Amino acid sequence: MTGSDRLTRSFARPVLFIPFALLLAFGVVWLYWYPLQVVQAITGFNWAEGAFVGSSGQSQIFSFSIAGGALSLLLMTYWIYRQEGSRRASIPVALAVGYICTIAVTMWYEQVYANLWDLANGTAYWFNFYANPPKLLTVVVDMGLLFVAYPWMRRANLKLVTIFTLLTLAFFGLWYVTGYGFPTSSASAYLFNGGSRIFSGLAIATSVIPAGGLRKR
Repeated sequence: MTGSDRLTRSFARPVLFIPFALLLAFGVVWLYWYPLQVVQAITGFNWAEGAFVGSSGQSQIFSFSIAGGALSLLLMTYWIYRQEGSRRASIPVALAVGYICTIAVTMWYEQVYANLWDLANGTAYWFNFYANPPKLLTVVVDMGLLFVAYPWMRRANLKLVTIFTLLTLAFFGLWYVTGYGFPTSSASAYLFNGGSRIFSGLAIATSVIPAGGLRKR
């Protein structure tokens, strides 16, 4: 039975679909912080650094993060829509799942980023920022929301997911061995940071490619 088959059957059973719909609603609201950061940062685009700088001066989001997030969101929404038979009624669910997973995967990414940063620079950034119980609980919830896409994940996509995951880790590795500098410090740091960001988004997006692959039905 495919993920789409499972979800279609769930749609016919309110007792199963309603809790899932509430979970999606919770996820959309819970992850409000990411689009808020983007909105705050839009006014400070820096062409030299390729970065959005928050209006408060404290929130810096690089353009490759925005591009990677947009790509992940669009691909997940489209492929889930395809899995659901291209029914217009499925668009809100597909969009919500794409939105939640695109943001949730950034939290998985941040855990790798922060720990490698501490290892490379001898700092305690991860511990100071994430280790307190309320923040750690938030991180766990953020990461766990990635699995709202489970009904559409297909075993046949595991190879592609693995490839993009390994590319993400490879770019992290290259970034680390070349000094793990801030993206504005060198072209290589910018490239490796950007590549790892985009590939991590593609790893979750490719998990929901419909049967028949990339061919349009």
